[in-house]
Amino acid sequence: DVYFVSSLSSVSMVGIATFAKSLKNGDWLICTGYAKGDPALATRRAASVARYLISLVKVYVTLRSVTIGADDKAILTK
Repeated sequence: DVYFVSSLSSVSMVGIATFAKSLKNGDWLICTGYAKGDPALATRRAASVARYLISLVKVYVTLRSVTIGADDKAILTK
C-alpha cells in the first residue's frame, strides 16, 4: 500500500513513480480515496493519484471512495 494526500506534492509524485516501477503494462489496481463525509472529495483524491500513475505506466485502475471514519489520503493497492 502507498499513501497519498489529495493534491499531489512532489514527495507524493516520487512515491507514485517508485510504486509504478513495480508494475507492468496491463496490471489492474485499486485506488481508494478517503475523505470523511465527502464522497466527491474522496473520489477526486483517488482520481488524482490514478491519473498520475496512468501517465507513468499503462495500467487499469478501479476508483473507490471511503467516507466513514476516513483519513485524508488515497491508497493504491495491487
